[in-house]
Amino acid sequence: MIEGQEGLNWDRWRRICADTERLGFASLRRSDHLMTFRLPGVLAKLAASVDSLSGGRLILGVGAGWNENEHAVFGIPFYTQRERFDRLEAGIAAMREIWRTTNPKPVRNPIPLLIGGKGSKRTLPLVAREAAEWNFSRLNPDEFRERRDELDRCCREIGRDPATVRRSVMTSFIVGRSRADVLERASQVREVLPSLSELSPEEVLESRKDAWFVGTPEEIAERMRELSKLGIDLFMLQHFLLDDGDALQLLGEVAKALR
Repeated sequence: MIEGQEGLNWDRWRRICADTERLGFASLRRSDHLMTFRLPGVLAKLAASVDSLSGGRLILGVGAGWNENEHAVFGIPFYTQRERFDRLEAGIAAMREIWRTTNPKPVRNPIPLLIGGKGSKRTLPLVAREAAEWNFSRLNPDEFRERRDELDRCCREIGRDPATVRRSVMTSFIVGRSRADVLERASQVREVLPSLSELSPEEVLESRKDAWFVGTPEEIAERMRELSKLGIDLFMLQHFLLDDGDALQLLGEVAKALR
């Protein structure tokens, strides 16, 4: 998973896309923290075009919005949580109607939706009704298990098989062929993330060892195997070192080991 604010440009994006395809990853995810928000009709047309261009491979993530600063910077109203959820639900319905009635139509119609979050009042019931994939944004086994069970309950309440909702977890990683290699990448990650900038490489690893995947490909694959027993179908790992193709190569070894 790539975010734009870490220095993404077109050359880096093209190279990362090519590496992702070559190394056989399950997917490439791109967040949209560009301080822009789109009307459902505009988003629907963009999504249909991308889905068509990619041969029907788009997974569209949608949400109610949470970052108030992103709204404030461009003067976009930051509605109440209830209003934002109402707009999200109405927007999903509007997009599906647009995909049904206008061109270009998505290859997969409707386009599969990804919805993240953990709220039991509106988020998880919405996931149960509308999403092909639910994303949990932290590597916390106990909390994941609790929210997973709540999602299962929401699905059963509306007669949906819980197994039809893919479950993914978002976190990050520091990988290397040796301890020294891992420490070197920890040092580089400090330069990208201000929250880690005052830590030594050893302290970075200590602070991230539970929240991220840290270690050699073999160590990371083993931890993923164990965590997948919770019902996690996919690990979505944020890639901070955008010029580090070797890190993706090592992560590709993890993916192969898990097949």
